[in-house]
Amino acid sequence: MAVWQSPITLNALLGTQTVMDESDVFILDGMTKVLSDGTRVPSLAKEVPTVQNGGVSADGKTITYKLKDGLKWSDGQPLTCEDAKYTWASVDDARRGRGLDDRLCRHRVGRVAPIPTPSSSSTRISTRPTSRCSTKSCPSTMRAIPRDMKNWAYNRKPLGSGPFKLDEWVADSYITLSRNPNYREKDKPYLDQIVIRIVPSTEVAMQLLSSAKWTLCGTTPKPISRSWKDDGVKISDPLQIGGERMFLNMAENKDPSDRRNRT
Repeated sequence: MAVWQSPITLNALLGTQTVMDESDVFILDGMTKVLSDGTRVPSLAKEVPTVQNGGVSADGKTITYKLKDGLKWSDGQPLTCEDAKYTWASVDDARRGRGLDDRLCRHRVGRVAPIPTPSSSSTRISTRPTSRCSTKSCPSTMRAIPRDMKNWAYNRKPLGSGPFKLDEWVADSYITLSRNPNYREKDKPYLDQIVIRIVPSTEVAMQLLSSAKWTLCGTTPKPISRSWKDDGVKISDPLQIGGERMFLNMAENKDPSDRRNRT
């Protein structure tokens, strides 16, 4: 797989890069996920919470996720509701401790607060109605300090429950993934390995793809304006609205009275 960016982090709670998302999709899971046609389906959860099935409260501010049975991290350890609670609590604690920028926190997951869970196999959160609550879970067993999230070892080698696990990441060069032997779906994934190569541009990625030496790449409308049928290239996902942007984290200002430091 060819990508045209170099990741800064693979911690989905911190980053916003396209390349991070395209790498993490193989490694990390959230409670639910969205398919290319916009349909939301269960991932770690047994079902997508709705008002009809009792997963969403009438006022839309409390969401209950019921976990699938027998979930495991790629290292074989059980994945439980405590991991989900730890993930959401880490985001909220890190934001208050200025480990995360408040605007970034709202963009990624909204304001969430874990509340007592109804059982050991489910987790419940209190949230704004518009919050995005499909946050990728991270293991509570790593016992990392939330307010030091930007320095977590997890940022370089996240432990997940997705179909693949991270083996190696060489900055500005490549990421190698291998089959997760503890994946929840029997006999999946079908592949033994994925190698993600970092290339200079989308144009280079498309050239490599059409050469038949590469299998997959993400791209933007400009490089696919020509027809690739003769090269045997197939567009597997429809074009989606998105954009690249820069977040400025002003959380560590030492002198709030200095007008030059205000956003």
